[in-house]
Amino acid sequence: MVASDINNAVVKTKPSAKGSKGVDTKKRAKEEERLKQAGKCPQCAGMGKSPDGQYTCAACNGTGKYTDNSKKSE
Repeated sequence: MVASDINNAVVKTKPSAKGSKGVDTKKRAKEEERLKQAGKCPQCAGMGKSPDGQYTCAACNGTGKYTDNSKKSE
């Protein structure tokens, strides 16, 4: 009985096939591009740290500035 109730709850909370996953992906890509154009790191939004301030951003090494890594590897 409990297992079927849990299963029903999970099925009801699953996003539909028309879900907003595609919209979220487009919105996230657009925001990342905007941050790159502004010279800010898209991973930490230019903060250089995690939102709670405990960890340094690994993508920008705490600078908050965007660097194009594809140019460095060439």
